Amino acid sequence: MVSPEAKRFTFHSTMGALRYIQNQEANLRRVNFVQPVFSFINGTVVAALFCVSTFASPVFSADGDLFPAKSGSLWTYKTTDWNGKVGETKCRLIDLKTSKNGERTFKIVSTSVSEQKTKYYIKHGDKTLLTRVDIVGKSTSSESYSPPKLVIDTRIKTDSLWQWNSNRNDVAIPTERWQVFPIEKVKVPVGEFTCVRVGGLVSGGPKMMYQTRWFAPNVGLVKSLDNTSSGKQLEELSAYHVK
Repeated sequence: MVSPEAKRFTFHSTMGALRYIQNQEANLRRVNFVQPVFSFINGTVVAALFCVSTFASPVFSADGDLFPAKSGSLWTYKTTDWNGKVGETKCRLIDLKTSKNGERTFKIVSTSVSEQKTKYYIKHGDKTLLTRVDIVGKSTSSESYSPPKLVIDTRIKTDSLWQWNSNRNDVAIPTERWQVFPIEKVKVPVGEFTCVRVGGLVSGGPKMMYQTRWFAPNVGLVKSLDNTSSGKQLEELSAYHVK
């Protein structure tokens, strides 16, 4: 049983962390990179950040899945890489399988001029989780995620926070801290969408990074932006066909 004192500590610690992340995100809009300082977040507070909604905000009410998993669906993105070079990436959802308990697994194969990337997903209810990424191009790599990473939850609430930490100890794996921001309109080459925006601070890897993702119901990922101290890369939806 949690004492009233512990409950108050968790609430105020989480509120403080939320305000900190909001300030960092605001700084990112003014400059190109957020300098993360999370030394004040000890183990107790981090535990409070995992899948916690800090306010009684309404659940996203749009009628539709923020990450639709339908075999044969296609998405095309206009891309701008770290060097400012503009290109295109075509994505296709394949190998959709449903288990007896209703859990679905599938892959999304993304093809560009320089590489082919295959991402492996699990869809459990409203939650979409990433389990592995394979890349074939100038170099070949494969990375598995244990536990799987939460990509998006269709029923998630504004101001929710979650954190991902890897169970692996053989390599340096980043820690990711994510927040859900208010619903907003987003314009991309294919049109304008009402989106849920999520922002995540990635630390512990070769470079600190702030990632922002915009998801629209019945469409999926509409826009993706990655920022580091040395630049940014961008993906914007230019065409799509969800089965």
